[in-house]
Amino acid sequence: MPSLRHVHAALGALVLAVGVGVALTSHQAVAQEAVTVAAQHPASCTAPAPTTAAGYQAMFDDKDDATWAGGDQAATVALPDGRELWLFGDTLRGDRLVHNSLLLQRGGCLTAVAAHDEVIPTRTDGQWYWPQSAVVQGKQLLVFCGRVVRTGPGAFDFRTTGTELAVFDLSARTPRFVRMAATPSTIASEEHSQYGAATVRDGDWLYVYGTRHVSGAFGRSVTVARVHPSEVLSAASWRFWTGQRWSTSAALAAPVADRWSTALSVWRAPDGSFRSLTKKDDVYGHSVVAGRASSPTSGFSHRVVLDAPSTKAFLHYNALAHPEIRLPSGLLLVTVCQNSTDLTRVIGDHSIYKPQFQTVRP
Repeated sequence: MPSLRHVHAALGALVLAVGVGVALTSHQAVAQEAVTVAAQHPASCTAPAPTTAAGYQAMFDDKDDATWAGGDQAATVALPDGRELWLFGDTLRGDRLVHNSLLLQRGGCLTAVAAHDEVIPTRTDGQWYWPQSAVVQGKQLLVFCGRVVRTGPGAFDFRTTGTELAVFDLSARTPRFVRMAATPSTIASEEHSQYGAATVRDGDWLYVYGTRHVSGAFGRSVTVARVHPSEVLSAASWRFWTGQRWSTSAALAAPVADRWSTALSVWRAPDGSFRSLTKKDDVYGHSVVAGRASSPTSGFSHRVVLDAPSTKAFLHYNALAHPEIRLPSGLLLVTVCQNSTDLTRVIGDHSIYKPQFQTVRP
């Protein structure tokens, strides 16, 4: 199913084709921009971290420069040193678009990783990567990514050809991209489960959720795999929930949810239950729903927590929760991506392409 990241990928093609925006054309320009970026992002941050959804909105609205001006997905992972890492798919760097980016949050400051280029490089065959979720394992950051190919000239002429893991080294202060690694769904089409939409740890296991296209439906069915965290990079070590047992065969995976978005969150709550959040029926739905389950494989209940309808001109999608960000209110921080089908409008107003922050009862 098309996602609104597809729309912005088309926007990137349009920007490059018609020459809209600012492009660096010389080593001197790159050097000058690097000096500017360094001045904007000092090594230390004295601003405190936001404590409300409005505070997070203001922090991201203020981030509007050549390193990051907007993006979608907005998944998060806590780093061992206390910083928060934000993962984005299609991203505006000024008026220039790249297919992925990372933002490091320290206190109330945001700093872009690899400030000029895609953090996860496009392949030589032209396929690119959209980050979905991430886990930290030792001194490595493992980012689950959808691999995407263009199938035609239209805005929705794209498909996801599988999922891979982007491996980052966390030894230095800034995450450093190392390589891409295979997952059990590296060559899985959208009609099969593509794992990496969300992860949750429970005991000795890492549970990884995958989404699968269902013919005639707006939303996706959701399946679950599990693997020991130390063996995530070994595709042969993964096991798949059949509805009754764990199997070595991904083909036997049974859905644990349906009509969910390709973007979803699952986490362990303090009371021991498992919680979820997604937009029902994906881009074309109206409601962001939260769920509760007794185990990673049992069915999630659901309740509507936000209205997020899309129209022909304005779109809301990729709702995600950020439970590792603890707000004083005790409420759950949530982001919903937004976009406009009027591509020139986004270029003229970057605020249209920034995640929208809200809180809901956990």
